[in-house]
This record gives sequence, C-alpha cells and structure tokens, in this order.
Amino acid sequence: MEMNAFKSYATPFLETFKTPGAIVALSNPKYQQSFGYRNVEEQQPIDEDTIFGIGSVTKVMTCMAIMKLQEEGKLSVHETVSTYVPEFSASEDERSKDMTIHHMMTHTSGLPPLDTLFYANKKSISNEEFKAMSDHLDVNSPSIDTETEFFSYLRSKSYRLLADPGEVFSYSNDGYSILGYIIERVSGLSYADYMQRVIFSPASMKRTFFSPKKLEDYENVAMLYTMEQKDNEAFTEASPTWWDAPTMWSAGYVKSTAKDMLSFGNQLIESEASILSTDSLKQLTTQHVQIEPDLYYGYGIMIRTDFFGRRTLEHAGGIKGVSAQLTVLPGEKTAGVCLTNIAGAPASSVLESALKVTLGENPDTPTVTYEDVELSNESKQFMLGTYKANEGQSLEIVEKDNAMFIVVEDQEVPARMVGEQLLAVHMYGMEHLVQWSGENLLFGFRQLERV
Repeated sequence: MEMNAFKSYATPFLETFKTPGAIVALSNPKYQQSFGYRNVEEQQPIDEDTIFGIGSVTKVMTCMAIMKLQEEGKLSVHETVSTYVPEFSASEDERSKDMTIHHMMTHTSGLPPLDTLFYANKKSISNEEFKAMSDHLDVNSPSIDTETEFFSYLRSKSYRLLADPGEVFSYSNDGYSILGYIIERVSGLSYADYMQRVIFSPASMKRTFFSPKKLEDYENVAMLYTMEQKDNEAFTEASPTWWDAPTMWSAGYVKSTAKDMLSFGNQLIESEASILSTDSLKQLTTQHVQIEPDLYYGYGIMIRTDFFGRRTLEHAGGIKGVSAQLTVLPGEKTAGVCLTNIAGAPASSVLESALKVTLGENPDTPTVTYEDVELSNESKQFMLGTYKANEGQSLEIVEKDNAMFIVVEDQEVPARMVGEQLLAVHMYGMEHLVQWSGENLLFGFRQLERV
C-alpha cells in the first residue's frame, strides 16, 4: 500500500476547496493523515483526538439506537409513528397515521424537505446569518426550542406530502428528529443520555457528545470556518459559534473525533460488532430503498454494492463548519473517516481516494462513470425549469447552445445527459446525479418541486 500517492493527491485537492483543516483515518490498514490546522490563525495541528462535528453521520447512530430498542422488545420498526407520538401530524394530513418507524428510518415517509431545522437552530444563529440562509425564512418567527413546538410546527405549517408513505425517497431531517423523540419515550431517558449509555460508552467513544457547552471541557477542538466572498474572491473566515438545535439532535448534531468514529465504524462490521446482534445489524444494512443506480438506503446508512467490487456502508454529514464522511468496507473489515472544519469541503471524495489506494487503485480513478446519451428535444424541454424545496434548496436547469447546465448556489455547472430524465454533474470532486420522479427533481437526495 503506497499511501504517499493519496497524500500527494489529497493535499492540493483540499487546498483547491480552501479547506482549513481535515483528517483522514482508516482502521484496517491502520492509517491517519491530517491536513492543515484545527485553528489556522494559531497554527494548531490536528490529530485523532481533535473534536469535529459530524453532521448527519449522526443518523446511523440514531438508527442503531432504534434497532437496540427493537432487540429489547420495546418497539418494532414496522409500528406506526403515532403509536409512540400520537400528537404527530404532517400538515394535518390523514396519511400521517400510516407512517411507520421504518418509513422515517428510510426517508420514505412522504415528508417533503422542510425548514424546521433552521428555526430549531435559530437561537444559535445571528439574525444576519439567519436572513442569509434563505429568502423565505422569517427572522421574526419564533425559534423551535421544545418538543411541543416541534410537533406544533409540523402540524401547522402548510405543505403537501410528496406521496403516500413508502412510495418515494426524500431525505428528511424532520423524520430523524421524530426518531429521537421515539427513543426518549420508549427508553425513558433523554435522547443524549440513551445514546451515551447504549452507543457511545459501549463503543469506547470517549470524546463524543452532543452539547456545544461540553466543548469548553476540551482544548483539542476544531475551530469552525465559513466561506465568504469579497470582490468576487472566496476566502475562509473563522466562525466559532456552533449551530445547535436540541429539538433535532438526533438528525445531525454529534461532535466526535477520528479515533471515536473508527470505533463506531467497527460496530458496522459483523465480526467486530458488540452493540447490535447479527440479525439487527443485517436489518440496519439491508438495501431497503434504491436512490440511484447502485446506491441504496438502509437504516441511517447508504449502501453501494460495487465500490471496485466491494460493498460499502457510508454516510456523509454537513452543517456550518462541518463536512464529514464515514465509510465502512465490511468485507475488508475496514472503517474509514474524513472530518473537516468547513461546510462544502470534499470529505466524501477525499476519503474515497484514500480507500481506493488501499485497494490498489489510483486515488483519482472515477468511482462510477456514466455514458453520455442523446436525448430528444422533448426530453430536454421537460427537464428545464426551476425547482425548490422548503428546506431552502433551489436549482435551475437551463440549456445553452444545445448543452445542459444546472444553476445552484449562483454557480452554473455543466451537466451531461446520461439517461432519460437523468443528468450527471461534477461537484466536490465527484459525479452526482440529477434525476426526476414525476414532476419532482431528486438532487442532494431531496425531492425538489417544480416551480
């Protein structure tokens, strides 16, 4: 294994994305490499014990906790959400009663992307930041700080379900927040206490927790950075305030280290697992729903069957000051993690390149390739338009000189036609698919509605 090839590839790649600091660590073979600094201004180095955010990688931990409760006979994933949370209703839609725990775990409840997360974060966000997030957010609307306020917001906000429960995939932070409340009601503990008792402590995750207040107990903590613009030039700026949404911790608010995350990753390898039974682990990692060609969702984990002939279990995470990726190759008994301290860093691509080298591939070998196809003018015209979601995502498909582009975050990105109602775009060092489900567009794993 020649990991120098990985370091030579990753160093300039991370610099291109202006990533202040990052660490990549693997369990088998044992390897770690840091890049940049946890605090650029003070030139503080990164090591395996540096605390970062992990964002939505939290979701697999939440699902592992649900599976533990099922093992203990305290719930079934096929029971309805209303069994445990009778006050839950999605915009007063009667179909809410048919949503199961399984639907929430697999993002197939029918809930559309919602802006709940922004209002749940509001107390930890300045008014200026809040206004900049999306033009539809109301700075005068109250924050969502309690369980009662969370469920009241889901009931009262006006929105349409995407489909009947179980019919379509659309990533939902709200669904995972609901799972956290189910864990609390079934276990009799707070979500954070249950996670500490059942997941973090058994997995020897000694520097893993939720509350930003606990960061004060540690010195080796990554400074958060944001990307700013001035005179049409991008630059990074320290932004030390951690967003916090206690009402939605179960969707993505764990803080952890590379060392702890490798310990957790090993819990997804059958021969190493000590938290879940073999049967529960199998259910967790079953390909419950297909998202893209050779990309599936299990319970809180994404699954690929052909990563250079190997199966992977993986999840990414991103929020302010955080880009993270956990990937496990169970057949190789390898867990891998990449943690960074800025949103939009190519954590997934960087970790993939390290894993490729361990498998004897070049770090820049494409993981998946899509062949160009010719589409009729009618097919292209169907794709054109603007698509939005209440969570703040907005995307436009345009055609120029017989070529397709997507416009996202004020950037015009070339798109290749790779299938009927299927585009491929190169972003963050990887190919991403844009695909249609009826009139809706699936991008970033979320269903966006045509405007």
